[in-house]
Amino acid sequence: MRNNIVSIPKIPEFVNNATSTLQEYSDKPLYTLTISQLSDLIKLWVYQFQTEVLGDTASEPRYLTRKATAKLLHISLPTLDKYTELGIIQGQRVGSRILYKEDAIEEACKAIETKKYQG
Repeated sequence: MRNNIVSIPKIPEFVNNATSTLQEYSDKPLYTLTISQLSDLIKLWVYQFQTEVLGDTASEPRYLTRKATAKLLHISLPTLDKYTELGIIQGQRVGSRILYKEDAIEEACKAIETKKYQG
C-alpha cells in the first residue's frame, strides 16, 4: 500500500468561469495565474492522468518473496516450505524463485483453524 497522501485540489473557479474561446485571445494571454493556482492546476492534471490513464494500480496482485512471506507470518523458511508442500499456502514458481500472492497469504490465514488451549 502506498503511504503517500495527496490532497486533490478542486478545479479553480477561474477555469470554470472561462467563457471566451481561444480565437478571441489568440495573441493575448488567457489568464494570469499565481504560483499557487498553477500548482493546484498541475496537481489536478496529474491526479486526473493517474486515475484515467494509469488506472487503479491497487487491483494488481502484489507478490512477496519466501523471506518476506515468512517474516510476515512470523514463521521460519522451512515451516513456510512445509506449508507450501501441504497446500496450506500456495506459491507460484517464477524462474528459480517461489513467490506468494499477498491475497493468497491472507486467505490461508483465514482458513487455518485455531485450537483453544485445553487444560
